Amino acid sequence: NIRQKPLTAISIYFLAALIASFISMLYFSGFAAPTDRQTALAILLNGVLVNGFSYLFWIGALRAAEASYIAPFTYLAPIVSAFYLIVFFDEPFLAAYGIGLLLVVGGGLVNALAKDR
Repeated sequence: NIRQKPLTAISIYFLAALIASFISMLYFSGFAAPTDRQTALAILLNGVLVNGFSYLFWIGALRAAEASYIAPFTYLAPIVSAFYLIVFFDEPFLAAYGIGLLLVVGGGLVNALAKDR
């Protein structure tokens, strides 16, 4: 059983995700810098505000409860994103969305039942 401070664990996760994303970006497409200030500002704000605050909330959540309890909630993000696509952008509902929802809810239930034992 490995114990890490929340900030250390988040930093390791972020670094691993950064490296994996960079490698997959180079493999599947390529690197392109923003061509205008507005795009660069939007990317910077997304990185600092959206992702930065989400990490702060994640660290706060880790202080309030165990990671094994909180982790399943992170998998709600793709479901919420799919919901927004369907509702706000008139995207069609795909079977993958339903399967993903069932898997996330099922994983949460398994985690909750395992905690009761």
